[in-house]
Amino acid sequence: MSSRAQILACVKENQPALTVLPPDLTGLAQYPDPLAMFGSVLDGIGGMMYPVKDYEELIGLIKTKFSGLPRVISTIPELAELTEKDWQDLPPPSYEDVDVAIIKAHFGVAENAALWVTESLMGQRVIPFICQQLVVLVHKKIFYPICRKLINKFQIPIMVLVLSSPVLQRLPILSSH
Repeated sequence: MSSRAQILACVKENQPALTVLPPDLTGLAQYPDPLAMFGSVLDGIGGMMYPVKDYEELIGLIKTKFSGLPRVISTIPELAELTEKDWQDLPPPSYEDVDVAIIKAHFGVAENAALWVTESLMGQRVIPFICQQLVVLVHKKIFYPICRKLINKFQIPIMVLVLSSPVLQRLPILSSH
């Protein structure tokens, strides 16, 4: 018997007994304050959350946190005073020197600090992966406690974006009213 066959046979012999999933998984994780839980989980994975009350406060925070970083882009019109203009039609390689990218998310999930961002919110698909610093703005009222709630609400398969790049290890997350 080859070593491959031995390994597969060993794996087959050591399978756990099958169990039935509970019909309702929502009771497994309850967070009375999903935003606070999101911040806690985000902190645990290397991100930071900065609640802000409006765009004026957000602009001040970005100027403070990223002073000296010249190339800032955003898909958010309210941040036009901070950002480069007409960047969205440039070829993707031209974004290699983006210092800060600021985009919105559709919503966040407390249990894993996931943010749902579609391509329409990115401006260019490559932006969140190539920029030096990524800021994601999400409204504090659209945080869900667990992914399971989203499956039920939207009837969509869950896809989670895992950010493991060293560039994204300090991911600032901002929330406005």
